[in-house]
Amino acid sequence: MKLAESLLAYRKREGVTQQDLAGRAGVSVRTLRDIERGLLRDPRARSVRLVAEAAGLPVADPEPALRVGLLGPLTLRVRGCAADLRPPMQRRLLGLLALRAGHVVTMADIVEFLWGEEIPASYHNLVHTHVSRLRGFLAGVRAGAGANLIGRAGEGYRLGLAGDESDLLAFTGTVAGAAAHLAAGAPEEAERAYERALLLWRGQVLAGLAPRAAHHPVVVAVSQQRLTAVLAYADLAMAHGRHEPALARLREVAAAEPLHEGLNARVLRALAGAGQRAAALRLFGELRGRLRDELGVEPGPELHDAHARVLRREAVAPRDPGAPPAPAVAS
Repeated sequence: MKLAESLLAYRKREGVTQQDLAGRAGVSVRTLRDIERGLLRDPRARSVRLVAEAAGLPVADPEPALRVGLLGPLTLRVRGCAADLRPPMQRRLLGLLALRAGHVVTMADIVEFLWGEEIPASYHNLVHTHVSRLRGFLAGVRAGAGANLIGRAGEGYRLGLAGDESDLLAFTGTVAGAAAHLAAGAPEEAERAYERALLLWRGQVLAGLAPRAAHHPVVVAVSQQRLTAVLAYADLAMAHGRHEPALARLREVAAAEPLHEGLNARVLRALAGAGQRAAALRLFGELRGRLRDELGVEPGPELHDAHARVLRREAVAPRDPGAPPAPAVAS
């Protein structure tokens, strides 16, 4: 996550003004403003480090030679510059290999992801050709690594990426850190870590890459990891009275999980906690209607409990942050 985004999120969460943070860091308000605008980004700069330390934020290391973006439209950066990988099949291949970075992707998985049911007779040679061209595109990115970025493993291939070379790997690593903070009894640190992880997302996984990408098992699994992180973050944020930031994150995933009871129960609580009680009651009515019409069921206990608390104007307490999230309602 960029330092500028982290600083803005920190100040909004803690209610800290630019003047307060600048004074704490020993820099001018103008310098802080430039950092938040992204005009000062060198992590080696003294002013950048002072501001980051004053906010309790880590300073990102210089951008790696290779960076693959999967948490949204596929992006590729080489030595800090956007790289244009135009051939659609090579883009799809890179997306799939990067989703499974460090793991062998079989020939069958590659063929299904690239062509679906319209498999060409020469698919075997075509896959080798696309891999070879992708290797050539990536050659020399890492000193001494070159073509070894994509290794052969039996009939499959494996893309080797370090943790800072993929936003997905950065996300999973940061989420693991958040869980560790929570287990160690540091909920505020856990909340900040979840927030940093969620700021890495730019949209749906591999958005627009291929019609079948959204339904691929690995893409679905990664999307579920995001949902789990959002639920955990929302519980922690609401426990500390930060209902509006929780609501913003919940809404980012609500469209993809319209009937998820645990998610919608949290949305009700966040709305009520943010002073939008009428909106919370209206949402419950809409959800109850959809559940009856589409699934023939009534809202579950968690949703009913949140609704009852809103009606009674009780404190809208979150679920136990250590409890597992409620499963999605089966369609």
